[in-house]
Amino acid sequence: MTELLDVPHRPGLARFLDPGLRTELIGQLLALGVLFTPAERVTECRDPKDNKYLELALASGAEAIVSSDTDLRVLHPWRGRASFDRRPTSPRSAMAHDLLKAQEGAPQLSFRTHRLV
Repeated sequence: MTELLDVPHRPGLARFLDPGLRTELIGQLLALGVLFTPAERVTECRDPKDNKYLELALASGAEAIVSSDTDLRVLHPWRGRASFDRRPTSPRSAMAHDLLKAQEGAPQLSFRTHRLV
């Protein structure tokens, strides 16, 4: 939880967020975020630091993994979950956008928080 509150203040991201928007973002994350505790340890990613995102995908019941990280995307599909590039110019990203549009009533934005162990 500490990291969740700290990251928006880091220089790399803080320069893109005015203080009011940053406060609103943190408030929305705290109000709407769902905390998951991974139950299964995953070691399938070639970058061990990224295994926590796979653990989170399992714990949260994610249907897809959206990331620009090639270590995660190379696993596509991973345990029945598609992986998409978060950059809008990627063909798989466009496909993810089309899939979301096709799901009537589906939320346009959802996120999960990960409890770091």
